[in-house]
Amino acid sequence: MTSEVIQKYINIKLLVILLFLTISHKAKSQETHKFVDAFYDAGIQRIYENDEKAIQLYEEASELNPKSSAAHYFAALLYFNNKNFDNSIFHVKKALKIDSKQIWYNILLAKNYEKTNEPKLAEKIYKKIIKENPAEDIAYKNLLDLYIEQDEITKAESIYKEYRKYLYPDLKYQMTLYFKMFDQPKRALKFMQYIREESPNDSIWCDRIIAKTANFAENFKEERNIYMKYYKAGCKDSKMLIDMYEYFQANDKSIAESLENQMINSDADIETKIKIAKLQKKENPQKYVKTITKLAEQYPDNWTVMEYFAELSYRLKNYEQANEACKKAFKENKSNFKLNLMLLETSKILVKYAEMEKFADTVLMYMPNQTMLYCYASLACLKNGKADKAKDLILSGKELFLDDDDDIKVCYNYQMASLNFLQKNYDKALAMYKGLEKTRKFMYKAKAMRIIINWINNKGANDVIEEIRNFKDQLPSAFYYRVKQLIYNIKNNKNEMFLP
Repeated sequence: MTSEVIQKYINIKLLVILLFLTISHKAKSQETHKFVDAFYDAGIQRIYENDEKAIQLYEEASELNPKSSAAHYFAALLYFNNKNFDNSIFHVKKALKIDSKQIWYNILLAKNYEKTNEPKLAEKIYKKIIKENPAEDIAYKNLLDLYIEQDEITKAESIYKEYRKYLYPDLKYQMTLYFKMFDQPKRALKFMQYIREESPNDSIWCDRIIAKTANFAENFKEERNIYMKYYKAGCKDSKMLIDMYEYFQANDKSIAESLENQMINSDADIETKIKIAKLQKKENPQKYVKTITKLAEQYPDNWTVMEYFAELSYRLKNYEQANEACKKAFKENKSNFKLNLMLLETSKILVKYAEMEKFADTVLMYMPNQTMLYCYASLACLKNGKADKAKDLILSGKELFLDDDDDIKVCYNYQMASLNFLQKNYDKALAMYKGLEKTRKFMYKAKAMRIIINWINNKGANDVIEEIRNFKDQLPSAFYYRVKQLIYNIKNNKNEMFLP
């Protein structure tokens, strides 16, 4: 064979090899493109929470490229999220064969075992991850959750302490463990003492819990030592001060009084002072009165202080003072239902109906679903002679009635009866007042109004005042006085019609 023939043969062979490689590369390139497209589209479907389509595409991607651990993992993750644990385990194991060290693959397999009631297998995986990655907190968290769920508190405490060597665990774990141990107060106390040693920056927070736990564990010496330590150190922490005050109030009155004066007269925050006042309310009501009065002078613009001052003034029947305090608080907090009711009630007691109507209009803007507010608003309008507005408010309020809200229903029925009276619909008003005579709240007022309507219908044939005087003692004095004034107006043909 000549050299020329040999060269031709070699060239042909090289050409065939080159052609084969080109065709093979092209085929592989097409497969790669298909895999990338499937994997990318699966990700898009996952973002849009179309799990079924995403799983189908991840399955397709894993077939196109069986060595893609990511395709298997995401398929496993979606199966897990959809509670198909068998398929999830199948795919995550495939992913682990490709990359056995990947933490998230191992975590997913362990979570599957938890869901299929195989906690020992899950525990084994978490321990393996911790051993290989001691500074990775996800395995500690999952193992802690597993132990807590299984009520294996001794194991949980052990892994928690190991966790703390490397990382700072979530607060929820130490508190969960603490409460899980609480049926064994001595053990819980020991655990919190360990936490305090490990967390010097949280010593006050820990000591507050330790002191309370020491009490449950009947370790009264430890409890007193903690509070005395902070008392002698001149503690400024508001929460610890409150705890100390409560403790010494029960165990050492002289120290409690010293703390009380210190907190009320110092620059302690207003919340602490209010808490002290609330504790005084239980132990020493006279001190409470003095403290709240003093705080009202010191903090006239603090709505919380004004709320307490208003309540106190109302209880002492100083309605003018209560009304003024309510107004100050109202400027800062227009959505406090209790405060709003007190403001409207004191306005009613003080016969400030124009002011009452104005406040009621404002309050209803902030709290349109409170039926009692419609009672006050419609009453104010009735008293101010605005019958149409009162009717609208009464009907609006009625739409909000609850079946068991009898007290409010009675108020509305009385106001609807009063509205009919003002509009001189005496027959309707009379029927409603008769019904209201059966109620505890409006029995005597309704009776008085029924007598007045009967007197009007009979054109003054009987001595109406004499009839009403028979149960005068059952009526509010202001109501009785205005009844006489109303009857005088009618007798003398005066146009002014008002409600007693």
